[in-house]
Amino acid sequence: MKNIFKLLLISCAISFSSCQKEVLIQHDSPLNSTQTPHAKALITENFETGTKTAYTTANVSLSSGSWSFNDALIGNSTSDRKLGLQSARIRNSGQLTMNFDKTGGAGDFTISHALYGTDLACTWQLYYSVNAGSTWTAIGSPVTTSTTTLTSTLIKVNVSGNIRFDIRKTDG
Repeated sequence: MKNIFKLLLISCAISFSSCQKEVLIQHDSPLNSTQTPHAKALITENFETGTKTAYTTANVSLSSGSWSFNDALIGNSTSDRKLGLQSARIRNSGQLTMNFDKTGGAGDFTISHALYGTDLACTWQLYYSVNAGSTWTAIGSPVTTSTTTLTSTLIKVNVSGNIRFDIRKTDG
């Protein structure tokens, strides 16, 4: 019985002095007593339902719930690395933050990421909160994105109870 949380960070890029990244989130919830190890509830966030075309800070309603986009937008250009038609992009010291709690905790967290366009490498880190976003804890090491090829990174979270996540560009 493994609780898996997958976040696919689809594009991380630097535009001159800023880094941008795209995010697709999938989550496998923990198993309850009536589920088999292969029966998992999957929540997917692919940014296909949201609209945000400017980098100004705002909340965006997505299929998984409300997310705060700080110096971030939803992009659909040919330079955006995406699985569908659009994805999230973060620049400068921007963040993507869940405005809701996921119940049941999280185990493994997978992020897939790639550079935007021809931009330079950038660094980002995953944070989590177990108190509705009052305080945040960094988990794992900062991750450097250095290729336009979609790459997956696994981060072991293994936190029970209510949890929410925040993805931060760390190299400004």
